[in-house]
Amino acid sequence: MVMHADHLVAHGVVCTRIHGRRWRFRSLAPWPQLTPAGDPMISLLEAGAYALAQLSVQLDPPASELEALRGLLSREGESTAPVILEPAITTVTSIRIVVDPDGEARTVATSQGSGFPPYTAVFSLQPTGDDLDRVKAAIAGTRRQVEVAYAVDFDGSETPIAADLADWMRGAFTHDQNPPAGATSASATGKDTPC
Repeated sequence: MVMHADHLVAHGVVCTRIHGRRWRFRSLAPWPQLTPAGDPMISLLEAGAYALAQLSVQLDPPASELEALRGLLSREGESTAPVILEPAITTVTSIRIVVDPDGEARTVATSQGSGFPPYTAVFSLQPTGDDLDRVKAAIAGTRRQVEVAYAVDFDGSETPIAADLADWMRGAFTHDQNPPAGATSASATGKDTPC
């Protein structure tokens, strides 16, 4: 966790104070949508030569992470007024599933998403050949096989925010102090820009 008077990075989120107890937040990486048991909503079904992969994603953190963040911020200062969290991202231009992100970087699915926070999308893919091998490897926890990549409008410029599917499968989507291992947003790559 990194906290300054008007800036906090924790729980996979960067926050900047707007005024008083009002804060803007944005995720350092996309998140999987979760089942009631807390597992990523990701599945792969195979029947002979046919395969179907489904995954549900969101840009904003789950409610439990936002509440943990609100708890951290509420301890700051002496006020008992509630902490107000507002999303810093107002536009998602695309959400892509990218296979082999460090090589050919093939986009195998694209969505515009829900259009409002938490900016969700549900993908249903029928991977074959190398794409299927990479999807299987990512679900098994091998990094840099499949990436979930959001393109967002942040302060007037398009900014990529991405996560590695394997990190989600290994449980790396829960953040206590550090950004997700596969995070590629501006803050996670060294350009620490406020919300």
